[in-house]
Amino acid sequence: KAALSISAVSDSKMFDGTAASSASVLVSGLQGSDSVGSATQVFDNHLVGSRTLSVDAYTINDGNGGNNYIVSLHTAGGSIQADPDNFVWTAGSGGAWENTANWNQGVLPVSGAHVTLPTTTGGITFNSTTSLSALDSDTDFTIQGGSLTLGAGFGETSTFGSGAELFVNGGALILNGAHLLSDLTVNGGSLRGSGDISGHVNIISGLFSPGFSPAIINITGDLTLGSTSTLVMELGDPNTPAANDQINVSGILTKGGSLQLAAINGYVPEGGDEFTLFTFGSEAGTFSSISLPDESVGLSHGILKILTGMSDLDVTQVLVESSTQIATDNGLLINLNPVGDEDDGEESGNENIRLICTASTI
Repeated sequence: KAALSISAVSDSKMFDGTAASSASVLVSGLQGSDSVGSATQVFDNHLVGSRTLSVDAYTINDGNGGNNYIVSLHTAGGSIQADPDNFVWTAGSGGAWENTANWNQGVLPVSGAHVTLPTTTGGITFNSTTSLSALDSDTDFTIQGGSLTLGAGFGETSTFGSGAELFVNGGALILNGAHLLSDLTVNGGSLRGSGDISGHVNIISGLFSPGFSPAIINITGDLTLGSTSTLVMELGDPNTPAANDQINVSGILTKGGSLQLAAINGYVPEGGDEFTLFTFGSEAGTFSSISLPDESVGLSHGILKILTGMSDLDVTQVLVESSTQIATDNGLLINLNPVGDEDDGEESGNENIRLICTASTI
């Protein structure tokens, strides 16, 4: 009998959920007009990673049922690459993002991936560092550590359906131009970046910081800032709105916790400088403290004006004097609810909050 060699050839493909290979096998040793037909090769597994290819099926056309040959089969190396547009949680229950067995491709979602989380019998927890183009979820998702960036700067939409919610209990959620359709609760972690949120945002505790120096966040819903939350707003140029952080809230803005103002890009506060920090449908509550930029020391005997409304008719003036200021390494902390200036509850009417630095003396 003649020796016939049928060899798999190296192949690489993007994940498609199958072990099929489109490459053709290599045949050597055929005699005369004999041929090999229907020869195919397959990967040893459908999952992402380095794989082994082997000959799957073949037919020897020699007029004798292939009995004229002694056949040797040979394997080859190959690989299956991750498909960033097709990452799906396949475990029936919730669990840890970091467990590769929970994913359809056998590896964790790659940077820039579009991830789908179907309904599970328990939420999914996240303790990694990655950037996704979008995250669509029908189950509760909790960031416990690390950082998750949503969006690639092009307005990609991440949707939470079936009553699912997004929680940040540690680590950071960073919006990079993303549109998030979900209620969002931050309780110990941080929310940063820029983009749009369609849903109610509740910062129970932790940090809320529009970025990337500066940025605008639009919230279609309510924004609640808890008593132990910290909001950082960056100011770059009173004459250029796009040079400053701003938060636009369509619903109720409930103020609380600490508001920290930071100067960026060389800005030095001067008397009369004015910034729009928020716009909102209605507002309630008060910040417990506000921290001026370090560069505001020269205004330490001036008046800080928080304007509610589009004119100077609704003005709360907080005097910066020894009875209401606390010296810190970060500038001046000013009590926004001094004696005799109690908050009277909710106000409404397409309003905003503006900050005016004034050189007026006491």
